[in-house]
Amino acid sequence: MTQLRIATLVPSATDLVLALGLERALVGISHECDHPSAAGLPVLTESTLGAAPERDPAEIDRAVSAAVAEGAPLYRTDLDALAALSPDLVIAQDVCDVCAVNGASLRGKLPDGAHLLRLGATSLEGLERDLRAIGYAADRTEAAERVVGELRAALDEVRGALRGAPVRRVLGLEWGDPPFSAGHWVPELIGVAGGRDVLAAPGGPSRRVSGPLPEAELLVFTPCGYTTEQAAAELSRLQAEGKPVGRAAARQPSWAVDAVRLLSRLTPSSAADAARTLAGIFHPDRVAPPSPADARLVSVA
Repeated sequence: MTQLRIATLVPSATDLVLALGLERALVGISHECDHPSAAGLPVLTESTLGAAPERDPAEIDRAVSAAVAEGAPLYRTDLDALAALSPDLVIAQDVCDVCAVNGASLRGKLPDGAHLLRLGATSLEGLERDLRAIGYAADRTEAAERVVGELRAALDEVRGALRGAPVRRVLGLEWGDPPFSAGHWVPELIGVAGGRDVLAAPGGPSRRVSGPLPEAELLVFTPCGYTTEQAAAELSRLQAEGKPVGRAAARQPSWAVDAVRLLSRLTPSSAADAARTLAGIFHPDRVAPPSPADARLVSVA
């Protein structure tokens, strides 16, 4: 029997493929895929803007906005390298043009015989659909149902630990300069963890925020593509420069959270770990406080 060959063009797709036990089928990945089991595989994509955390956030926002306005792609796919791998299944996404290769850009450009699967999850329910879609395409339906069950159990464990706990009012931000609200699955995970995002509802996209930021009991800062250390440094810089997010951070306890591992992508492991991390921030009397690698309370004068 011929071994299935899968190419993934977004980190979450790689994580989902590996969660379904398809290590041997994976033949190519995106430039941002960081799962240890994918190390050394051919890289098929690149950003046209460079590494985000190494540039000024306001500059990144201007560059992204200009590219979007001009209709210029933010990512490139090496179509020659993709063709050389002869994949049976290519997995991209349709959630965010700013975050990864958009599946629509690949129409009519795939190698002969390759099937394109476009992930579209913006919620936990959507994550289950994406898992089942990959499971069906790769003949791993039983594995997909097992992973869905494990995810539900992990989230139910967090909800159970918080039963009867007061709901915390949370200001979730996915970018600091300019401020952007938390989007898609992040407000939903804040809800699972015993909070309520005062700026955004579950499922909607992250959006630029103008005017004063609302008051909350605490601030959760998760700039897309930033580690905890990078997010903490950025929050301190915003405060020192008197930016709106920095002023908001001075009014309430403020946490920098590892967006790279926990919130910038939606996978079974990231969702479960993010829910536990956020619950540990909101209700440390019910759930163990997060490790410093996952989240850090930032002291802002």
